[in-house]
Order: sequence, then C-alpha cells, then structure tokens
Amino acid sequence: MTQRMFTFASAISLILCVATVSMWVRSHSRWEWIGYQVASGRFYSVMSRLGAVTLDVTDGWPRGTYPELIRRSDPLRVQTLPAPTVGSFLGCGLDRTNLNIGVAATGWTGILVSRSVIVPYWLLCAVFVIAPLRMAILVFRPRPLPGMCRRCGYDLRASPDRCPECGTPVPSKGRVMT
Repeated sequence: MTQRMFTFASAISLILCVATVSMWVRSHSRWEWIGYQVASGRFYSVMSRLGAVTLDVTDGWPRGTYPELIRRSDPLRVQTLPAPTVGSFLGCGLDRTNLNIGVAATGWTGILVSRSVIVPYWLLCAVFVIAPLRMAILVFRPRPLPGMCRRCGYDLRASPDRCPECGTPVPSKGRVMT
C-alpha cells in the first residue's frame, strides 16, 4: 500500500513539474494573475511573470473595486521584476510596498499596503521533481544477481553464511531476499 501511495504521489508530482515548466516558459511573454477581493476590501492575488510566482495580499482597496473573483492575462511590457524590498535569497523574496493609487472610475484615491512572497519557477520545479526522480532511481537501480551479496555485490558461492568483503550476513534459504 505504501509503494502505491508513493507511486501515486510521484505521478502527481511529475504532472505538477510539467505544468510548472509550461507556466515558467509562458511567464516570459504574459503577465497572468488571479485575484479575490473580500468584503473588507482586502485583495488576495497570485501572479505569474518573468519566471516567478508572486503571492500578494493588499490592504486599502475600497469595497467593490474589483469583482469578487478576477482573472487577467496581459502581454508582458517590462523585462525585469522589481527587486524585493525586504529580502531576497536565490530568487525568493519578500516585498512590502506602500502604493499611492487612484481609481479614475470612482474618484477614489488612497494608500495601499501590499505584502508579497516571490518564488521562482526553477525552485518549484526542483521541489516537484524530487519524488519522480526518487521513483526512477528505485525502479532502475541495479539489483544484485542470485548468489551475490546484496550490499556490495561480492560472489558468495564460497562463503554461504557471511560476505567476506563487507561482513553482511547472508539470509537463510527460507527467507525471501529483498
């Protein structure tokens, strides 16, 4: 049962890795985002652009500025991401920005406080490829032939009880070798 669960998790992880690579490639030509505004005006969004995913929470929007759920895909007009303001390590970063914004349709102006977490796609790919890689290693690893030591591969025909090379005990004939 555990082996089936690991195989299933590896398959899901491989699908996520392929999807991440396709979004990574697409992020260099499109700025895609999806957002959700709650009744208080707080706006949650996930953005994909220039090889990174940004999770953002913005406070300060007036209620009803956006429809409850909005999705956009726009051509990318900038060539670099702004540097994170709080910290950055290997492309990951935190950002805290105060924005002075005006909404022309309503005449509203105000200061927004935006907090973001930035994660590069290469890091997501690395995380998602771990389980499928481990599965491939387990499936394609070399297995010792019968009569060979399970640990070091030494020929055990002359010493049936213990491997003279590494000292590993040889299982008795009644037990199953794994």
